[in-house]
Amino acid sequence: MSNEPIIKTDNIPSLKFSYEELEKKQKQIEETVGVAEKNTQERNDLLSKFFKENTPKVNLSNVKQLLTKGISVKEWNSHKHNEKEIANIRKENISNFYTQIVNNLTMGHKSIFLVCRDLKDAHRQLETNEFNILKEMLPISESTINKYIKIGGSDVCRELYNLNKLPEVWTTLYYISRQKLDDSSMDHLIDFITPKTTQKEVMEYLNGPTDEKPKSWNYVELKSPKDFLKVAIEGNLKQGNIDPNTMLYIKNKVEEVVSDALNEMTVEKLGYKPNNNDLPIKCEVVTNTSLIETVKKFVLQNFENLKSKKLKKLYEENFFKKFSQVNNPIFNK
Repeated sequence: MSNEPIIKTDNIPSLKFSYEELEKKQKQIEETVGVAEKNTQERNDLLSKFFKENTPKVNLSNVKQLLTKGISVKEWNSHKHNEKEIANIRKENISNFYTQIVNNLTMGHKSIFLVCRDLKDAHRQLETNEFNILKEMLPISESTINKYIKIGGSDVCRELYNLNKLPEVWTTLYYISRQKLDDSSMDHLIDFITPKTTQKEVMEYLNGPTDEKPKSWNYVELKSPKDFLKVAIEGNLKQGNIDPNTMLYIKNKVEEVVSDALNEMTVEKLGYKPNNNDLPIKCEVVTNTSLIETVKKFVLQNFENLKSKKLKKLYEENFFKKFSQVNNPIFNK
């Protein structure tokens, strides 16, 4: 039997499984479960463990090409395929999504919509267990994956991608994807947006300018939010520095921690029902985006005031390089 990888690319290694390894794992699964039925939870759990243990280390320096073609999922049928063939088809489907998504994650903001599109397709086409395996393998948090799926299903974001007009910051895309627009409003919004458009500008375009002081905290997912934890940054420049990239990085890390904590503290894992119902525990991290934008302008203005043009250029290059990194999910992970 061949030990060749399932798929080959010039840039990223695929998931590597030999038939011998697969047969050994299938035997372990059957011995553990003790029954012959396919797709039991125990078998899926072991198959998931097998995938994760064999996930390749991706060499990001080898990634040079944007992969734009949509993934075609190969279907399987228990009446047509045997156990070995089914397992190989399933792992090939997951491997194809994994390889392309990780590749495009490293390519910067221009590739983010492709990642979103592929995640949306994977969510729709893969079996639930297969998609869960893919999520656990990817170097991005589940909360980010859920937002990317929302972006991937947005007609506005898809058209912006086709027109090469996607905003550079993916959170702006997420805000756009949550808007319910008729065809006319959608067309006008697409005409308005450029790669430099911010979330604040989209909000003002859709809702109109307001004389009211903008809200610092805008909850989206929660109906009746109750604050129980706050993080602040020192605003007195005589006491400490203030940097927008650091603020964004902290935000991303907090969102990741909250997502992981919710997965670890489900009602099922708690072993009791806090309120005698089966509803999930919900939390949402919100950010004072206006403050971050104000700090960003302040820092960039400080660069403008530098007497040394060489130092000004160096600072600006490093600032925007770090900004791109902070907005790259792989860097955050």
